[in-house]
Amino acid sequence: MKTKKMLFFLALILITGLPCVGFGAEKPATQKLEPITIGYIQSLTGVAGRMAGTECAMLAVEEINKAGGILGRQVKLLVRDDEFRPASASKVIRELHDQYGVKFFLGITNSGSALALIPYLEQTNSLLITCAAHSTLLTGKKFSSNVFRITDNGGIRARAMAEMARKVYPNVHKWAGFIADYEYGWNCWNNFKKVMTQLDPKFQEATVRALPLTMTSGFGPHFSSVAESGAEGIYISLSLPQSMSFYLEGKAFGILDKLKALLDHNQDARETRAIGKNLSYDLWTGIHWFREGYDNPVSKRFAEAYPRRFGEQLSADTINQGAGSYDGMYAYKHAIEKAGKLDPEAVKKALEGLRFESLCGEKWIRPEDHQALFKIVFHHIVPDPGSKWGFRYKDFFTVDAKDAHVWPLNMAREQ
Repeated sequence: MKTKKMLFFLALILITGLPCVGFGAEKPATQKLEPITIGYIQSLTGVAGRMAGTECAMLAVEEINKAGGILGRQVKLLVRDDEFRPASASKVIRELHDQYGVKFFLGITNSGSALALIPYLEQTNSLLITCAAHSTLLTGKKFSSNVFRITDNGGIRARAMAEMARKVYPNVHKWAGFIADYEYGWNCWNNFKKVMTQLDPKFQEATVRALPLTMTSGFGPHFSSVAESGAEGIYISLSLPQSMSFYLEGKAFGILDKLKALLDHNQDARETRAIGKNLSYDLWTGIHWFREGYDNPVSKRFAEAYPRRFGEQLSADTINQGAGSYDGMYAYKHAIEKAGKLDPEAVKKALEGLRFESLCGEKWIRPEDHQALFKIVFHHIVPDPGSKWGFRYKDFFTVDAKDAHVWPLNMAREQ
């Protein structure tokens, strides 16, 4: 494990272009073409902890460089930490642009950070492909032609989950919402409710429990309200700390075992494994990518290469959330090659309408709002006391977001 960690940090130094001291590295005597520099901004520290993505972006860069680079140039990744804070994101993007001349940026998990960068991106004519920021505002009311999203967004996933729920649980009509009390949580619930209302004439909103982000435990009164409402199913859109407490306290309270349906808007491998041994109920959830759900050549290649490169445990903990960084790097590759040059305006036009094979199958970046549309796969998690983690994936359900009714453009622009 120590050897793998040393190799990882050595690779990070080499790829990011940070000073390499004590390794005896020599600068090549000649260099035909300057490398293409991509600024990768991610939350490596801060209140959210270390967010995934850096290793996925590194892997994509290594693969691209091994295959000859982009337009005959090697790619260099400059990694910076935004601490999950908009102010820090604004600081590091200025450093990357002003000191290193970076025009192409990748990463950003915090939607607030992505929104804060828009004025500077427009001022400097730079581009950002965001890899996890999920607010619909980015491709909706606060749309900027300098920003692209390579993953789904909160509204898309909520609407797709409602379609799935209606087909998987046709006899469940009375739903409760258990959400974080901020724009994203409400947007997810409202989109879920809207589609359920359209698809199910018997749909009822039992209750909505909106929890302040600062509330990460003590959910007993909220569970009591859900029980009193007669809810048959719960739709969850919570922060990671809140979600962990929801499952542990919900089991102790005894309400989760009594439900007919439990839907979690977003649950990554770290969260599922943390609660796995306490799992006594089944649930459906979504994530940006997971190996069991996507059967295509790119997904298979990535699933084999990532653990071989970085180690199985790291893979298990971070691979799902970071996959957008991998796809985002390849989106830049395809767009720059299509444009035939590094001019931001030309690359922007090449990204608009781009179709390429990704970890999730074909992704299409809709020209009008720069939102990537592709197949969303939900997975069904059931208890399995005999397994290593206490659960297993039983079923999968796919909704293709490229279908016009899932995320129609006129509706997307209003969010």
